[in-house]
Amino acid sequence: MDKIFWVDAFEGKAKGGLFVRSDVGKAIKKLEEENGLNIVGIKIDGGWTTEFIVEKKELSNEAA
Repeated sequence: MDKIFWVDAFEGKAKGGLFVRSDVGKAIKKLEEENGLNIVGIKIDGGWTTEFIVEKKELSNEAA
C-alpha cells in the first residue's frame, strides 16, 4: 500500500515526477512491523534528521 504525506496547509495543484532513491520505505515498513506502530506523518528538518510521526494509541483502562 502506498502512503502519501502532504505539507500542512498546502493549497494549490501538485504533480508527481521527482524520484530519489532511498530506503525510507523499507525503514518505515520495518519500524511499523517490529514495533507495532502506524506511521502517519514525516517531519524533515532540512538537515539530516527525519522524524516519523506515529499514531497515538489509546491506553486501556482495564485492570490486568
